[in-house]
Amino acid sequence: MPATLAEITRGELVESTRPGIVVVADVTGRLLAVHSDAEHIAYFRSAAKPFQAVPLVESGAAEAFGFVPEDLALACTSHDATPAHQRGVAGILAKIGLDEDALRCGVASPPDPHEAARITLGLKAQSPLQCECSGEHAGMLAACLHLDYPLQSYTEPDHPL
Repeated sequence: MPATLAEITRGELVESTRPGIVVVADVTGRLLAVHSDAEHIAYFRSAAKPFQAVPLVESGAAEAFGFVPEDLALACTSHDATPAHQRGVAGILAKIGLDEDALRCGVASPPDPHEAARITLGLKAQSPLQCECSGEHAGMLAACLHLDYPLQSYTEPDHPL
């Protein structure tokens, strides 16, 4: 069972908690440290995003395109599609000479409730920038450009990235 790793507070009151499990192992799989249940089964999902950004850094693409820490953070995480997040992803795309049409992450309702409301009210059009994975995808596109890999098929399982 996951243990509480963090508490979100408002003043003196605990508003919510964040459960989790921390397991540290060496390359042989020997457990070095455990907080909570090391046998708990969990899905990798977004925890894989930092690993998916490795080619961006290792290839030299992040340096070549002048990525700053905020760009790398967007390439390594899911975001809430706030206006700042969308501007950040658009900024990454501008650095690599592409626009949102190059993203293959799809279009999703923004996790940010204010942005979702603006779309529902017709005040803003939906965009791939609002997908919580758009930063990760922008990072993959940067790596593809740097490595001279095809862009249209970067999400395909047999793509070289």
